[in-house]
Amino acid sequence: MRYRLIPAVMVVAFTVSASQSAHAQWAVYDGANHVENVLIAARTLQQIDNQITSLANQAQMLVNQGRNLASLPLSTLST
Repeated sequence: MRYRLIPAVMVVAFTVSASQSAHAQWAVYDGANHVENVLIAARTLQQIDNQITSLANQAQMLVNQGRNLASLPLSTLST
């Protein structure tokens, strides 16, 4: 999933940077800044992917805990 989103982020970043009109006589393009912004977007996307995985694991853990509680005898829960 993330390997499909990284090129999409790069296209969006390029489109946004290319669509801004310059008010000066000469347009200046800072390639290093553009690359840094794309890398930051890719790292942010990776963090979001990690958070999604973590939340899925936590949800599975809660399901498992619910099953374990449901299988306990009622007398065990009252003590």
